[in-house]
Amino acid sequence: MQEELKRAAMEFHAAINQDPRFLSLKKAEEAMEESAEVQALSRKKETAEEAYALALTLHDKKSPEAIKAQQELYAIKRKLDEHPLVSQYQTAFVTVRDLEMQFDDILFGPFRVRSLSTEAH
Repeated sequence: MQEELKRAAMEFHAAINQDPRFLSLKKAEEAMEESAEVQALSRKKETAEEAYALALTLHDKKSPEAIKAQQELYAIKRKLDEHPLVSQYQTAFVTVRDLEMQFDDILFGPFRVRSLSTEAH
C-alpha cells in the first residue's frame, strides 16, 4: 500500500507540474523576477516600508512625518501592484491558491476536527 501511495503522489506531483494554471504562475513569477522595472519598484517599496517603520518609531502615527511616509509607501505599493507583470502574477497566484485550497479540502478535510459551528447544527 505504501508503494501505491508513493506512486499516486508522484503521479499527482507530475500532473500538477504540467497543469496550465501552475505553469502560468511559474511563467508569471519568472517574468516578474526578470524585470528590472519590477525589481526597482520592489526595492523602492522596501525602502518606503523601512522609512514608514522608522517614522512610526520616532513619531506618533498621526504626525505629519508618519502620514507622509505612509502616503509614500501607499503610492509605491500601488504602483508596484498595478505593474502589468505583478498583476499577472497576482491573478495566477490566486487561481493556484484556490486550487490548492480545494486539494487541501479533498485530501485533509475528512481528518479535520469538526468546528464548533458545524457541531452546533
